[in-house]
Amino acid sequence: METILLGKYPEGIADGPQIEANLAYLLDNHRSAFGTPYKVIRIDMPPDFDGTYPDDGGDYRTYVNSVFVNKTVLLPAYEEKYDSTALRVWREALPGYKIVGINCNDIIPLGGALHCITKEIGVADPLRIVHQPLKEVIQTPDAPQNYPVYALLQYRDGIDGGRVWYTTDTAAAWQFVDMTPYQPNDTANIWVGYIPRQNVGSTVYYYIEAKADGGQRTRVRPMPAPKGWWKFRVEGETIATNDPANAALNPVFPNPARGLTCVPVQCTAGTTGTITLYNSLGQAVHRIHEGRIPSGASRYYFDAGKFQAGAYFAELRANGFVSTQRVLVR
Repeated sequence: METILLGKYPEGIADGPQIEANLAYLLDNHRSAFGTPYKVIRIDMPPDFDGTYPDDGGDYRTYVNSVFVNKTVLLPAYEEKYDSTALRVWREALPGYKIVGINCNDIIPLGGALHCITKEIGVADPLRIVHQPLKEVIQTPDAPQNYPVYALLQYRDGIDGGRVWYTTDTAAAWQFVDMTPYQPNDTANIWVGYIPRQNVGSTVYYYIEAKADGGQRTRVRPMPAPKGWWKFRVEGETIATNDPANAALNPVFPNPARGLTCVPVQCTAGTTGTITLYNSLGQAVHRIHEGRIPSGASRYYFDAGKFQAGAYFAELRANGFVSTQRVLVR
């Protein structure tokens, strides 16, 4: 949900200029479901047997016209000298998935490959796990003793429980911590589990498990876990606690607000903190975010439509300082 794997032609070749223009527009105007910039992985589009590309009579060979089948990706294949690089790129992008090349030389002249000739079948009553992977954790002297892992866990009859499995050595045993609803009785279905604090310099590998139907239905994400996982590295960078410019709220928008509202944050160094919405009486009415705030620009969201019209204040607290933005809900 945050990564795009996109084909690439040599400069000025075939559909290359249009692909690059489309990509530039996407990156300039859209964000992922988590409000973050997309990560883009490029994969070269191979020429035909005689070295020609589509604008010179060659076929539209591609390595992105693929299809997912549970934990397996079926990938078009043409010639080993090009296929080996494509397979490597896919395997590095999707650790734990089985990447299988399928010879498509007979069908690619018809203008399509595996994705074009298959029909994808959705899952009835899915058990959903939606999570934005942790990117990096900077461990400071005043950092919390754990790393919160948030996820949307959702099933038609409710969730029976969730776990965060973690390890610092994928060849060793995995440990787990239980997940609990982030806010009791909250219909947002957000759950959280806390990975214990680890040594500076270690890499933490983790995945999420959810159960439903009385424990009879279990799902994990990433799907091939524990062979596939997310990871983050614990760094030992020290963050000054007396720098008032370390983190601040940028203008909230839209403002006035009456629906999905964005709370932008700019941070000069990664930290932890909270963003809370207060009413005009100074009462906390909603916790927008709690936990990791990355270096640079990040965005957080709340639904203003859930609150009565009036004046509110979004407040960021991090490293002992406070940044506030007034928000008018109408």
